[in-house]
Amino acid sequence: MNKYFNPDNTSESGYLGEFDGSVVSGGITDVEILRITDRNVIARCRRFGRLWLLKGVAPDVKDSIEEQFRLQKEFELHSRIAGYGVAQASGFEEVEGLGPCIVEEWVEGKTLSELLKEGKLGKEERRRIMQDIVKRVGEIHIKGVNLGNLSLDNIMVRDIGGDVVITDLSEACREEERDDLKSIASIMSQLCPEYRRIARSCEGVEKSEPADYNRLLKLMNRCDKRPKRLMSICGLALLGLLCTGTLIYVWSMRSITDETYSKVGEMQEIIKTQEGYIADLSDSVKNVSERMRSLTDDLGKRKNGDETRKRAYLEACSKADRTIEDFHRNVFSRFDLIEADWYDCIFNLTTKLQKIGDEAYNRRRFPELRDEDKKQLYSDVEAYYLGRYCHYRSHWDMILFSREVKANGDPPTWPPKRVKEERKRRAAEKTEASMKEK
Repeated sequence: MNKYFNPDNTSESGYLGEFDGSVVSGGITDVEILRITDRNVIARCRRFGRLWLLKGVAPDVKDSIEEQFRLQKEFELHSRIAGYGVAQASGFEEVEGLGPCIVEEWVEGKTLSELLKEGKLGKEERRRIMQDIVKRVGEIHIKGVNLGNLSLDNIMVRDIGGDVVITDLSEACREEERDDLKSIASIMSQLCPEYRRIARSCEGVEKSEPADYNRLLKLMNRCDKRPKRLMSICGLALLGLLCTGTLIYVWSMRSITDETYSKVGEMQEIIKTQEGYIADLSDSVKNVSERMRSLTDDLGKRKNGDETRKRAYLEACSKADRTIEDFHRNVFSRFDLIEADWYDCIFNLTTKLQKIGDEAYNRRRFPELRDEDKKQLYSDVEAYYLGRYCHYRSHWDMILFSREVKANGDPPTWPPKRVKEERKRRAAEKTEASMKEK
């Protein structure tokens, strides 16, 4: 187990004491250095069959206790805001050749800078990404963390799902009062030029500055709705002008009738025609009003359905959390070293989690759910419990690996040879029993 991990949970960050530069190895292989900056070295590695990102101290300042402590503090902030749109950090460990490193998830995706250069983002997609950034930064600020260096280069969008991920916390802090509004304003100006006026207010150019991130989201939503309002106003104005023109035309015909008695019949027919137009316009206005009421009712029902789906999602996530935590307390605690039974227990856990995802869509419990909510709800719940499971699984494997090294030395394979042989023997017995039944 990592010596900086606090099993008694006496500190929110999970660390104890002063940093002395010593951490425990966790079976990291295939290390490939991607780039080296003035302060950090960024690398990619493989562990437990997955790709991970390593962030360590640059070689020029490798012996600096201040830089090592800064890296440790960055991992502490990673842990503090885990699950709020930040790349998931699984540990802080000693890596051969790199020294102390933050081990975090490998995000499959592209930075906003790269996406903007490609020019393939549509207007709606850019607005969605911008709103996600504002929401995530607002949530992180509620946790008491200021990012400090938010930019297009350290915000990524996942290839699958399109979720926004903040990848760099090197300038984040808790002690200082920093405002990320100016960074958001810079991103907003490049990503969504239509929000340029809102961006200026964030930079302090306008007189009114948004009080918080919720207020900023409201301003963005209002800006999105403005074209629709203008279209409605223009439509009503055009209808008013048409009605006014029609009335003026009718009165003109009446004046002509008074002056030219010989054309009375013709003018009367014209008047009847215009009255028919007015009646048609009245019917059209009535139909538009009914459509507007119907649309309002549909929007109300959809909003209620979205709230219900959110409640169903939160309930399923709570069940997944309880299931994983119960496994951690009552099942994982039984294993001093890794055994073949461990993989059977892990299989049972994933089966339970999958069942929670399958049962999240429950029309009997949540009658407001719609048919189209089923796929989205299952996808959201699956993404949540897979994230939680991967976090715990990495933690469990690291502990079991450390115990194996301490008890029997560094194993040549993982899992150890004895576990592989036991699993192979059980599979053979199971196959033989199945053949006998047939």
